[in-house]
Amino acid sequence: MRPFAWNNMLLLVILKDDVEAECYELNLNVEKAPMLKLKAGVVEKGGYGLKFAGGQHHHWAMEILQEKSKDVVMGLQDKLADKQKALGETEVGGKKHGMLEEKIEELEEKLKVEKEVETNISVWGVVLYEESEF
Repeated sequence: MRPFAWNNMLLLVILKDDVEAECYELNLNVEKAPMLKLKAGVVEKGGYGLKFAGGQHHHWAMEILQEKSKDVVMGLQDKLADKQKALGETEVGGKKHGMLEEKIEELEEKLKVEKEVETNISVWGVVLYEESEF
């Protein structure tokens, strides 16, 4: 999954004056794209709510992806626990012991990657549309 793929962008209608100037720019480089920040006091002024231009499917997609990722993490953790238990029951230095160590390393790496995915699923890019233009 690529959190910042164009089809993952949330279309947000907002007053340009409500957004911090340094994050109101087009930056297609995910690594350098600024986080969306509202100016201080915008939310506190009352009656303010985010307006999305379509994209309800994003909400459901995010929930499905989070659930799927949770399941994958749990499955990997279970497999890892099983392999670690089996490792403790094998002779150190034996062929099976070495194979289990390799499998454990592989599972730990997959688990690390999936946990990063799980963490980043809720991070979505934003396309801003100035409200006055509608």
